[in-house]
This record gives sequence, C-alpha cells and structure tokens, in this order.
Amino acid sequence: YSPPDKDKVYYSRAYKASIKVIEKGPVRACLRIDLDFKLPKSLTSDRSTRSDELVSNPVSIYVFLYRGIPRIDIAIKVDNRSRDHRLRVLFPTDVSSDVSYADTHFYVIKRPLELPKGDDWRQPPLPTKPQRMWVDVNDGEKGFMLANRGLPEYEVFKDENGRCIIALTLFRAVGWLSRPDLKTRRGNAGPQIATPDAQCLGEHVFYCSIIPHEKNWLKSRAYLVAREFNIPLMTAPVKLSGEVKVKNWSMSLTPKTLQLSAFKKAEDDDTLVVRFYDVSGGSYTAKLSFPVRARAAWETNLNEERLKDLKPKEKEVEVEINPYKIKTISILLEGLLG
Repeated sequence: YSPPDKDKVYYSRAYKASIKVIEKGPVRACLRIDLDFKLPKSLTSDRSTRSDELVSNPVSIYVFLYRGIPRIDIAIKVDNRSRDHRLRVLFPTDVSSDVSYADTHFYVIKRPLELPKGDDWRQPPLPTKPQRMWVDVNDGEKGFMLANRGLPEYEVFKDENGRCIIALTLFRAVGWLSRPDLKTRRGNAGPQIATPDAQCLGEHVFYCSIIPHEKNWLKSRAYLVAREFNIPLMTAPVKLSGEVKVKNWSMSLTPKTLQLSAFKKAEDDDTLVVRFYDVSGGSYTAKLSFPVRARAAWETNLNEERLKDLKPKEKEVEVEINPYKIKTISILLEGLLG
C-alpha cells in the first residue's frame, strides 16, 4: 500500500449507524451495527489524489458475546465498491505502552512502536507489521489482545493521550502488481502488470476477536484464548450403521506454554508425529500423554528424520525444552496405525 500525494482519511464515525440486538439467548448475544460508508470511487486519472465522487460501501458489523468465554467476537461484512484504497478497523485501548507483541511463526515477537529513522535505507521504514493469530499491547497490569483469522497486517500507534490504538487491515485494494511511482519504495517490486481483481470489489466477511486480560499476554494465558478463536472445535455429521463403540482417544501436551503445531501420521512409517514449540522463553520438561502405551519414541527434525531415541514411560513421553525451541516427536503407539 502506498498513499497518494494528497491523501485523505475517512472514518466511519462521520456517518450515522443503526444498532440492533438480534440475539439475546442464554448462551449467546449479538449486536448488529449497520452503516453506509461513503468513500472515494477511485484514484484520479493522474493518481495524485482520490476522486471527489463518493460511492456507497455498506458495512454490517456483528458483535458476539458468549457465556463463559472471555472474548468479544466480531464479524465484519463489507460490500466494497471503491477502488484504490486500504480499509482498516481501529481498536482504541486504555493501555499505554511503547511496544507491541505479535504471534508469528513459532515465536512471539516484541516490536517497538517507534520507527527507526532509516535515513540510509533503500525503502523507508513502515509502521505496519506482520502477524499470525494475534497482536497484543499491555502495561504489565492489564492488556488488550486482538485476535484475527487470516488478516496478517497490523499497526499500533498512540492517541493524543499516549494510549495505544491497534489498526487491523481488512484489505488493500490495488490495481497494479507493481509500479515505479510509489512513495513507499524505490523502483518496481516486480513486473508492472494490471491486477483489476486485486481491487477486492464485492462482498467480504472478516473475523476478529477482542481479548481483554490482566497482566501480560503470557501470564494471563490470553494467547490460549486467541488460539481457541483461530482453531475452534469442529464437528461433522457422519452416517453410521450397527453398534458403535466409542473410545476415549485423546492426547495431552503440558505445560500450556507449549503450542501444538502438527499432529499427523508420519510420511514414511506408521508412527504419529507431534510438533510443538515454546512461547515462554523458559527451559523445562515437556510431557506428552496418551491413552495407550507408547512402544517407542524419537526426536526428529522437520523432515521427520530421527535424531535421538527417547524412552517412553508407559503412556507418557518426556522431552527437554529450551527457550523458543521447536520440537518434533515421532511416537509408535500400541494398537494405533500400524
């Protein structure tokens, strides 16, 4: 995304919204917020600013509260009819902090809000950052976590009182794969090809969740609540005939600072592969527990090549964890697969 030379930011608070309670049950309640967000139709022909013509962009926001779940789930439905713009949702917080924390691949990264000067950089530093499942700001006593599903860009900046605002990018509507006249970089990032479908016209639905918490993201275990939002319990109907015998088959992984990344059959044999990683930065013993006896176990690399023999203890396998380490374990379970 690169803003035009003469840019203007449009906020939904400038438009009147209707708010209605559409669900009020013993388990779930839901608010629906509707507004007609009028935005410039597109860039002008010389690409220096956005057009004076405004077009309607209907927006419906559904806010869900569930009994016993410490989240506020949000679904945002947008009928995008404008071109050449970035649409973001802003979440004001009551948190003052100079850093943000974001879930990334096998790691939680701490980032300062202040940008480097970048005087000798080929591209100027940008305030937007990548994330996976969530971003968090906290002051050690309280915090505000924002989880998302498939929305990998965020920014955190401060209001006039020094409190953090989280900006979550919903989409960036653009018309070119690359251009040489962007303010955010020198030269082309690739071939200069028109991409009309990248204008993201039409209806889209986006999902995010607010997770207020005490202390920080780690001590409050808010990251587990965000993971539950991203990886919800799934059910599926099946057709069965005759007598069905239900077996209680489950695996447990402790402690909670370990995040499960893979649970699958091995590629080349009949063992079960479990991959997990540490988010706490601590050193401790991980324990995997199964309902059946573990006949053998190995520590492997990401290619599932065996590195070290482990000695299972009946139905349990233990392995030592170092800070932020990724572990892949191959287990041969009695009566499973092979």
